[in-house]
Amino acid sequence: MDIDGAAMVANRSGADFNGVALTLVAGQPNRAPASGPMQAKGYARAEMMVADAAAPAPVASGEYHAYRMPGSANLPQGSVQRLPLINPARGVACERRYETRSQMGDWRPPYPLIDAGFNSGTSAHEVIASLQFENRKTDGLGVPLPAGRVRVFDGGDLLGEATLGHTPANARTTLDLGTVFDLTTERTRDDFRLDRTGRTMEERVSIIVRNAKPEAATVHVVEQMTRWSDWEIVSSTVPAGKRDAQTAAFALTVPAGGTAKVTYTVRYRWAPDVQIP
Repeated sequence: MDIDGAAMVANRSGADFNGVALTLVAGQPNRAPASGPMQAKGYARAEMMVADAAAPAPVASGEYHAYRMPGSANLPQGSVQRLPLINPARGVACERRYETRSQMGDWRPPYPLIDAGFNSGTSAHEVIASLQFENRKTDGLGVPLPAGRVRVFDGGDLLGEATLGHTPANARTTLDLGTVFDLTTERTRDDFRLDRTGRTMEERVSIIVRNAKPEAATVHVVEQMTRWSDWEIVSSTVPAGKRDAQTAAFALTVPAGGTAKVTYTVRYRWAPDVQIP
């Protein structure tokens, strides 16, 4: 991918500032709440100024990053200026992914959920298109990325917008760009078995992915293990990967105009001192 970035500086203070030295700070310093009356904001006029100069290199500013704009600037009331913040980078390594995720998010149960009706039935899940990259110098980037809105294009086509958090060098970043129109999924809980004496339970789940695209697609099925924290995948029709302490992932290759299915069984167990209401 190619990437560049700019800051939009708007003056809505009600006063003109001429010949000022401008420093932009990226980070989240705490700000004390105002104790006096609220200041009125003016919106008298607006103009757009675009700076073509190179982006300033970030420098340390306490726990944050500061961008000191070269020379001086005029900031008339009501103006909006676009200032370069990240120099263009070309050929940055990235990956476009399709992913369908558990609707439970990062929630973790306080005790083993042995209710057979929990998370049962059939439900439709969206497939999310995302862009992932490593903010590393070896991959063509490796600079601090200030938080802000990111627009992603494929040629002239808008793939979507995402909010980027403050991203240090060498961090992995995922930008969710939108819901895929031609990929749909259906999740079904097929079976559930509880063994109170052995302090285990097993659940069998199937996920079907349908592809209406004219080409094959790989969809990453991400499943949250929501019944308890101690779990293992005991069988699966597609190799399972453990993404983190609560999540398993399956890569499904779905043919053009076709479907693909994964069925897995997860076993949960708990210690004798774990209390279940």
